[in-house]
Amino acid sequence: TQVRWERIGKVGVIVLNRRKAKKNAYTEVMRNEICFCLEELANKDKDVRAVILTGTSYDQPDAAKNAQGYFCFGADLSLAGKENPSAVEGDVPTGPIVNLSNYRDGGGRVSLAVLRCLKPVIAAINGT
Repeated sequence: TQVRWERIGKVGVIVLNRRKAKKNAYTEVMRNEICFCLEELANKDKDVRAVILTGTSYDQPDAAKNAQGYFCFGADLSLAGKENPSAVEGDVPTGPIVNLSNYRDGGGRVSLAVLRCLKPVIAAINGT
C-alpha cells in the first residue's frame, strides 16, 4: 500500500506513505488508494466529520510527527515496476468501443473524489 488511512477522533487522515520512494512521488497505485479512502472509507464512516490529506517522510512514520516531512514530490517518472506500474487495470479502456466517461487522468480522478466526498477535505502540506 502507498497510502495509509488513520482515524484520529472524528477526523480521517489520508497519509501519502511512500517513505522508501522519492519523497512520496505520485503513482497510479497511490491515486487509486486515495480515491478508495475518500469514496469508500470517509464517505461511509458516519463518525468521520472531516478528512486531512498529508504526506510522511522517510524517517517519520507517525503522521502527528510529520512537520518536516514531504507532501508529494510530484509524479513518479521512474521506469514501470511493482511500485510504479505503467498501467493499472481499468485505467485506460480497451477494445473497439471506448466509453470515454470511464477514463479520467490521474489528477482528475482524485480531484473528482475530493469534490464528491461528503466530508470537508483539507490538505496538510508539509516540508520545505
